[in-house]
Amino acid sequence: MTGHDGLCKVATLADIEAQGKVQAVFDHVVSAYGDDGSSVYSEAPAPQGTGGGGATATVPDLDSITEGIVARIKSDAEFASLVAERLGLSSPALRTVEELLENDEDDAVEFKSTARWDLRENAPSKLIEDAVVKTVADFLNADGGTLLIGVGPDREVQGLDVDYQRVKPPNGDGFVNWLTTHLINALDHTAASHVRARIVEHDGVETCRVDVGRSPRPLLANTSAKEGAFFVRLNNSTRPLTVDEQPTYVSEHWSQPAASSASTSSKGEDRE
Repeated sequence: MTGHDGLCKVATLADIEAQGKVQAVFDHVVSAYGDDGSSVYSEAPAPQGTGGGGATATVPDLDSITEGIVARIKSDAEFASLVAERLGLSSPALRTVEELLENDEDDAVEFKSTARWDLRENAPSKLIEDAVVKTVADFLNADGGTLLIGVGPDREVQGLDVDYQRVKPPNGDGFVNWLTTHLINALDHTAASHVRARIVEHDGVETCRVDVGRSPRPLLANTSAKEGAFFVRLNNSTRPLTVDEQPTYVSEHWSQPAASSASTSSKGEDRE
């Protein structure tokens, strides 16, 4: 990715993962930070020596400033949040798995050992499946976040082998397919469109990275225990709000809340 094409390309999560987050984030920052939303590179520079008095846009040297931008993202949380907002991502989505594992769970990062299997009971569990739904729902109803499945609360990478035994085909593709259907059933198609799940390797072990964006509307979630629950993220935990608490949260979190406190979907069957 070079020249004007790179500068004008809107970065996506795929760009950050496949082409390198450094260049992708920089491309977006350079092209998107005009006050009126325009890019200086979309206009032809004024001919030199004509006395026009207008400033000539100069394409910066990408290599010379990319490193500085990424260094600031890592050290300046406020700047990282601003870049993430411009990209339509949560701040953790700009970090690698290695960087996420350097810190404990917080208001935008969650680790889960499995998505379908109870390690203590050594058996499949609907409660474990519900826990994934709750985390995704609380990120959607907050400011987004990243869930790593296959990573224990102590940040130990455990992998997805036990979950693979519960999906068809028994591999990463089958797992992501199950997870997508599970979230559609628990939330709805539109809500699930704000979630990106993919298999990533860390030290040769496969985990599932789930990046969740902020929902433009409040959402209710269906679990095996209850339908229409409203979950939010409070520090490093998921908390349900009561019916009485929901209107205040909605009015404070969304500038134009929907007529009802949230939107629900009918619950369907999981497809493996």
